[in-house]
Amino acid sequence: MSETIITLLLKSLKISSAFTFLQVIVIYIPYLFIGKIKRKIISQLLFFNVFDFILSGIYLFIVIFIFQLLGIVDDNSLFKTQHPVLYFMLGGFAMTLANSFFALLFPIILKNQTNRLEVLPKYSQLLQNKFGAVIPVYTTKKKCINAFAIGFFSTNKIIVLGNELIANCDEDEIEAILFHEYAHHKNKDLIHFYLLLIFSCLFFLFFRENFMMLLKSILPLINEGLAIAIYGGLYGLIFSIIFSRISHNAEYNADSFSAQNTSNNSMVEALRKISFFTEHLIDKGGMTHPSLIKRIDNIIGTKK
Repeated sequence: MSETIITLLLKSLKISSAFTFLQVIVIYIPYLFIGKIKRKIISQLLFFNVFDFILSGIYLFIVIFIFQLLGIVDDNSLFKTQHPVLYFMLGGFAMTLANSFFALLFPIILKNQTNRLEVLPKYSQLLQNKFGAVIPVYTTKKKCINAFAIGFFSTNKIIVLGNELIANCDEDEIEAILFHEYAHHKNKDLIHFYLLLIFSCLFFLFFRENFMMLLKSILPLINEGLAIAIYGGLYGLIFSIIFSRISHNAEYNADSFSAQNTSNNSMVEALRKISFFTEHLIDKGGMTHPSLIKRIDNIIGTKK
């Protein structure tokens, strides 16, 4: 029994360490291929640090170990054979839970890290007075030219405004950014992203074996590792496209909400300032945000 526990602990450590290392690589490897100035700017756009990923790895280790102990994430378990539907449902739940650190626990941990955040009661009160929303607002203590909303429960919802935005934007522009982030909570965008995560995990589990069987029937000699890589690549491509579309729509809607509740094109000016602060790195947009010109056109259309 003790040998089995040790085996599961080692396997859980191996898997969690690999995924944590992969997360760090995905975030930080791009730094190696850009100039020093751009690297500095991007570091002020990103908020997470290595310690956050270590905590994420510990959380992942615990989740993987528990579900391995229950025999739910082991493809060779009798549970899978005897209860296939329940196995896949619980497996999907396990995958979702394993990817939930930054959605569920991180906001609560972050609120208590006084070395990283400082409370902005003025803007918390503004949200309550204007929208009846009880959401704590913070600013960062390190240089940050970004703003974000995280959490979707009443206990973990927060809004963070980068200290560089507070220092360099006028009051109307700060309010525009604040209302944009509040709109993500109001529109339940973070819940939508989380539901997409759940759906993607279930999709991955339900269709993996059928895809592998289909691929091997077409290419009988294909290496299993290559087959898994092809499936993972297609899975990632499909859901990155879906996520990008949902995320872009969320940004357009948040911009529109902000424009409707502020005056004098404050949101447009705020975006232009962020563009200037980032040396126009945000102008082209990306997977999560539309291009700057599209966002401005959307806001101008909203104001008409």
